[in-house]
Amino acid sequence: KQWYQRRVRAMEGLINRCVELSQSDASKMEGMSLIHSEDDKTQIYRIAADKASGRDGVWCVALVDGVSAKEMVEVFHSQELKLQWDLSIERSDLLENVNDTTALYHQVQKRIWPAAQRDFVYTSHKG
Repeated sequence: KQWYQRRVRAMEGLINRCVELSQSDASKMEGMSLIHSEDDKTQIYRIAADKASGRDGVWCVALVDGVSAKEMVEVFHSQELKLQWDLSIERSDLLENVNDTTALYHQVQKRIWPAAQRDFVYTSHKG
């Protein structure tokens, strides 16, 4: 599966970037702009478009008292639980269990004004 190996390399690059971001102060990083803040524990930043892909990114920082990172990962990657807390998802269909830590899903987002309804293939990886 060549497509899978390419995807794994791309995911590893993205994971490394996320680790780098998690160890930095997003408010002081070039190309990051705060787009939403609920309190001192939750901020959402827009990442300037990647020149190679032309895609914008979003980085969310959330601190949750009394919850471990492992518990957050389990809730985030459980599709059954995700449909309970992520109200923007209309439908999520499992396409493939790639291995014990990686799965591919097709998700359809609800239409949230002013954006059009969107769908995408989502790679869920934990480990």
